[in-house]
Amino acid sequence: MKKYIRASWMAVYNLFDDIATKYMATPDRINDEVARMYRIHKGDPDYDEAYRRWCEDADIDADVPPALFVIKDNHGRQLSSPNPDSDELWDRVASMEARGRRGLCVVAYVPNRQVNSAFNVDDTDFDSADQEFSSADTSLNQVAGVFRKVNWSPNTMNLDYGGGKFDRATEYLKDYGVTNLVYDKYNRSAEHNNQVIQKCRDNGGADSATCANVLNVIKEQYERLNVLRNIKRLVKAGGPVYITVYEGTGRAEGPTSKGYQMAKKTQWYLDEVMSVFPDAKYRNGMIVAHA
Repeated sequence: MKKYIRASWMAVYNLFDDIATKYMATPDRINDEVARMYRIHKGDPDYDEAYRRWCEDADIDADVPPALFVIKDNHGRQLSSPNPDSDELWDRVASMEARGRRGLCVVAYVPNRQVNSAFNVDDTDFDSADQEFSSADTSLNQVAGVFRKVNWSPNTMNLDYGGGKFDRATEYLKDYGVTNLVYDKYNRSAEHNNQVIQKCRDNGGADSATCANVLNVIKEQYERLNVLRNIKRLVKAGGPVYITVYEGTGRAEGPTSKGYQMAKKTQWYLDEVMSVFPDAKYRNGMIVAHA
């Protein structure tokens, strides 16, 4: 738990480094692109801290809002003073861990808004797709294998993130009494995607999420992490997230006629997934995590 909390802003800083690498040939764009990414996530404590440090390293001014954070348990009870120092923070974490209690979280605020109110979002809050290779042509008219691996509960809502242009999975899940909501930046309209987000909000978050054969068609690590972060924002706390990828046919990673393929084994993505979903595990040919 300590490792995850301490490393969270560092993971964002590494995303900024990835942007710098991408635009190395046009260095004047680097800080603009980093700022663009930060503006989308402004108010997220990890992004605020990472951007503040990035600007210090680059010797530029940082427009970062002042943050207020407290520690709460999973019942919403406040366990610390506002903006606790590091000693108080880690003493509280150690105390909770020693008693075998779970659900400790850091809740951050900016003026008049709780940052991690997970469902106060619409499509404009999500990072815009900025992939070198579009995923638009990678959609297949079939039921992805992940849907056949899950023991679905009736009267639930599933978020199918990156679910493509077809509705085969939606029809498949109807037989199990599951409402499947497809969000896809490339293959669904902005109106459709915003309706999906609104339905998730109205439900207090999706009960579960699937991400089938999405991460493997995204070359950039920071874009893959954005996908995972967006999923987390739309799923109820504790809701299961099922992730599968196409592992390829033995060919090397690179561009294809329809986009891009990472050509990696499913386990390869586990560290990335764990940076967003710390409890993620690989089992039964897929990665299973909880929001």
